[in-house]
Amino acid sequence: MNEGGVPSIRARLQAALDESFSEGASDTRAARVLLDDVDGVLATLAGNDATLCRLAGQLAHRGVGDVDRALRYLDAALEADAELVEAWIAKGVALTEARRYEDAIACFKRATVLRPDEAEAHYLHAVALVAMERFPEALDEVESAIAMRRDHLPWWQTRLDLIGRLGDEARRERWYDEVAELVRDDEAGQTTLLTQMWSMNAVDRVSVQLDRAALFLRLGKLDDARAALESAAVGPSCQDEALVARARTIEARIAGSATKPAGE
Repeated sequence: MNEGGVPSIRARLQAALDESFSEGASDTRAARVLLDDVDGVLATLAGNDATLCRLAGQLAHRGVGDVDRALRYLDAALEADAELVEAWIAKGVALTEARRYEDAIACFKRATVLRPDEAEAHYLHAVALVAMERFPEALDEVESAIAMRRDHLPWWQTRLDLIGRLGDEARRERWYDEVAELVRDDEAGQTTLLTQMWSMNAVDRVSVQLDRAALFLRLGKLDDARAALESAAVGPSCQDEALVARARTIEARIAGSATKPAGE
C-alpha cells in the first residue's frame, strides 16, 4: 500500500466506527484486519497521518478493546497534530477505560483549552472526575456541558445524580424547575427523561420516585406525581430524614396545587 491508499482506508475506518456506534458492537476480527491494513499504510508514509491515526485509535479501543494499541495510534496522531481535539478526547476516553483518570483528565482539559465550547469534552471530564469521587468538580463540568447543549437530556440526569451525591437540596430544586421548563412542551422529551431517571439509578429507587414526583408536579401532572410519591413509599418507618423531608415537601405541594382554582 502507498500514500494514495490513505483516503480509502480513512473511509473504511470511519464506516467501521459508524457501525460500532450505531449497533453498539463491531466485528472484532474485521476490525483487527482493518487495523493491520492501517499499519501497512502507515509504514509507507514519511510521517504519521493525524486523522488516520485518530480513527485507528478509536477503532482499536471501541472495535477491538485494545487500549494499549489505541493509545499508540492516538499518541501518533497527536505527534502529527498536537491540536487535534478529537484525538485528545479519544485518548482521554481510552485512558478512562484504563482507569488512568488523572491522565484522562489532562487530555480532556487540553481539549477544552483548544476548543472551549467542546461540550463532550467537558462531560467526559466529569465522568473521569466521578470515577475519582471528585463530585463537586464533576458537577461543574457537567453544568458546563449542559450550558453548551441544553437539549441533551442524558446529561441532565447525570447532573441530578451528582446533586444527589452532594446532598444539595437547593440545587435539586433548581434542577426540577429548569428541566421542567425544558421539556414542558415536549412529551417525547418528558418520556425520555423520566425513563432515564429510572434506568440510570437502579440502586436508590426511592429517591428516583421522589425525583419523578417532583418533576411531574412541576409539569402539572398531579395524578402522576401522586402515583410516583406513593411508589416511593416513604413511611413513618423510614430512617432517612432527608428522604422523609423531601417526601413531605412534595406531598404538601401536591396538596397545595390540587386546591388552587383552575387557571391560577
